[in-house]
Amino acid sequence: MTCEPQIYGDFELLNISANNPAELDGLEAKNMRVEMPADVRYVSEMAKRGFYFGDRTIGASINLAKSTFDYNRFIRFDVRNADGKTDRIYEIACECFEQDRRFHVRPELDSKLASLILKQWVKELGCAYLCWHKDRVVGFLDVECCGEDSQFVHLAAVEPKYQAAGAAMSLYAYAFKVAKENGLKKLMGRVSTRNVSALNLYVALGATFEKPVDVYLREG
Repeated sequence: MTCEPQIYGDFELLNISANNPAELDGLEAKNMRVEMPADVRYVSEMAKRGFYFGDRTIGASINLAKSTFDYNRFIRFDVRNADGKTDRIYEIACECFEQDRRFHVRPELDSKLASLILKQWVKELGCAYLCWHKDRVVGFLDVECCGEDSQFVHLAAVEPKYQAAGAAMSLYAYAFKVAKENGLKKLMGRVSTRNVSALNLYVALGATFEKPVDVYLREG
C-alpha cells in the first residue's frame, strides 16, 4: 500500500493505492481517495468502512514497436508542442472534467475543490501537445515518461464541440507518432470505463486493455 498526503487550500486528502480493503484498517485520515484492483466483493466491504464507490478505470496499452498504423492519416487538425497556453489548458480541463474522480475527490461533486486540484495538475504538466482550430486551442494532451522506452498519457481533453470532428484522434495520433519516431516501444493510458468515446479512440488506435481499478472516496 502507498499513501500520498495532498493539500488543496484547506482540504487535506490522503491519496491511497491499496491491494484490498483490509490494508486500510487503522487509517484515521479524515478525507481519503483509494484506488484498488476492481473486485465486486470489495464494493460492499468498502461501503461498510464508509467509502463511496466513485469510478472504475482501466489501463490501455499500445505496442508501438509492433504497430503498423499510419498515424498521419488520423491527424486532421493542427497539432503542435505546447508553448505556454496553460490558462487555455485549464479552461478546457474545467469544461471537460466536470465529474472526473481524479479531481472530484469528495463523494458529492465539488467544483470549487476540483478546480484547485486541476490547477495544480495543469501547473505540473510536462510534455504537452496542443490541438488548434484556426487560431484557437481546442484541446491538449500531456505525456509522461515511465521507463526508458514507454510513455503514459497523463492528461488529455478536447472541447466537446470539436470531439466528433476528430480533434481528440488528432492529438492521440500525433503523440503516438512522435513516440514511435523517437524509438519508444509502448504508450499507455488509464481511462474511466464511463468514458466510452475515449475507450473507442484507444480501440481505433490498436490498444489492448488490462488491470481495471476501482476508485473509492470517503469524507470525514
